Amino acid sequence: MKTWQANILLIIVAMIWGAGFVATEESLRYLEPLQMQIFRFGIAAVIATIVFYKRVLKASKRAIIYGSIIGLAFFAAMTFQTFGLTDTTVPKNAFITVTNVIWVPLFLLIFLKVKPKMHLLYGVIVILIGFFFLLFDINIFDLGASFSNLAQQMNITFGDFLTLLCAFGFAIHIILSGKFVANEDPITILIFQLYISTILSIILCFIMEGNPVTNIATSNLLAAMPALVFMAVFSSLIAFGLQLIAQQYVPASNTAIICSLESLFASLFAVVLGSVPLTSSLVIAAFVITFGIILAETGFNFKEE
Repeated sequence: MKTWQANILLIIVAMIWGAGFVATEESLRYLEPLQMQIFRFGIAAVIATIVFYKRVLKASKRAIIYGSIIGLAFFAAMTFQTFGLTDTTVPKNAFITVTNVIWVPLFLLIFLKVKPKMHLLYGVIVILIGFFFLLFDINIFDLGASFSNLAQQMNITFGDFLTLLCAFGFAIHIILSGKFVANEDPITILIFQLYISTILSIILCFIMEGNPVTNIATSNLLAAMPALVFMAVFSSLIAFGLQLIAQQYVPASNTAIICSLESLFASLFAVVLGSVPLTSSLVIAAFVITFGIILAETGFNFKEE
């Protein structure tokens, strides 16, 4: 697979995750966060086991360990994000999560001595500016009111700290995934990631939300099931499978940048579905983020890249 083909896979991943925001919001109308995670990861794990049972039976010890490690990182990131959202605003939660595009190259530099290219760093800065416009809805025709409202949203809370830990978790997940898939089958790693995420969700649910079986009304579970199936099949199974496959050909920093598009796609899906209006801030953000990604990926040196 060529790099540009792997990049397309990552764009598809971001699109699926963007649509997954709608499904997540729908499922949380009926289930508690950890209950939702149990069914999301559990359904995906069952389907993956049935479809790829031969890989499960032949899984090497190393693949099991790799899948368990990134499963722990992913579970931690998702859980920090969910509980961070209970003590912060949605825009801040999303914006802080997107900062994993900073932490991935920084962690690579600190721990693995991988020096990022300068055009990648410039692109990251531009992308973050774009997400700032996207998530905080800056009205360029009324900057005074926009920044006054922004000041009210930017107070630091404990939820912001939890969300920062979420960004760290996603950064670690991306870095480790890039390392692990170079030596083991991505699908096998994915399956064991799902196993660990499901098990840890069950354990934490018992601790924080009570028995996940007896505390769920059958009517609520049935109402949430379409959204859960979408998240299990597309967000957890197909999207993460494509991500791990693509990371065999795309560096971790580039993966983080492309996958950060999920927030932009989530906004675009929300506009299409009529849940949010199309604003000048969204249009500006789309252009700025696109420009930043092209800059980060190519440095506008298309012959070389």
